[in-house]
Amino acid sequence: MTEVRIEIASKHYRIEGRLDPVPILRDVRLTLASGEFACLVGPSGCGKTTLLNIVAGLDRDYRGSVEIAARRTQPRIGYVFQNPRLLPWRTVRENIALALPEATDPAYVDHLFEVVGLKDTGDIYPERLSVGMSRRAALVRAFAINPDLLLMDEPFVSLDPPTARRIRELATRLWRERPHTVLFVTHDLHEAIELADRLVFLAGSPASVMGDIPIKLPRRERSNEAIESFRRELRAEYPLIRSLL
Repeated sequence: MTEVRIEIASKHYRIEGRLDPVPILRDVRLTLASGEFACLVGPSGCGKTTLLNIVAGLDRDYRGSVEIAARRTQPRIGYVFQNPRLLPWRTVRENIALALPEATDPAYVDHLFEVVGLKDTGDIYPERLSVGMSRRAALVRAFAINPDLLLMDEPFVSLDPPTARRIRELATRLWRERPHTVLFVTHDLHEAIELADRLVFLAGSPASVMGDIPIKLPRRERSNEAIESFRRELRAEYPLIRSLL
């Protein structure tokens, strides 16, 4: 299992035409326990994706540190982006194969295709997939590597509600089969409460952690009514994050 410790003293962006860099993140401190599913919640543009890219090692231009304590010497990180990023000149199965470690069990990949309903689409090209199918293919690619840490950046955004709900259910099923540490980014609090063990609120300019709240509602009891009731409790109990709820 994998524990993650994030300490970002500062992150700036340089913008053309401005002499001074613009601060994006400041004093962001966050620890993820092994096997925890944490949701990072905040308004659009507050720096959630930037933080995810830092954790993934895609952005190294910051002050601070990210420590990933995993079972492997080199932690294996899966990343589900907002855009599925499937190469159009390769079939769905070829896209998945590009990400796979050498020791991957082909039977497990076949199992993932079957679970997400893509069993008969491995040999077709991404242009023939619907948006929802493309998102499911991206899930297969991320889970197939058996990651120590899974990063998910609003992977269900822009989907119609029934499709988004179905893919959330699939993602949760895959996670339960092989639990691992997850950091999931969203601006949808209902979605966050449905999925997570814990809510981390990121806001401000520059952004920092404004709230870190465990979800005590058992997963089997997270109906729409229960989720909305929990959301109202948050508003009453945590006035500092009320504007984000």
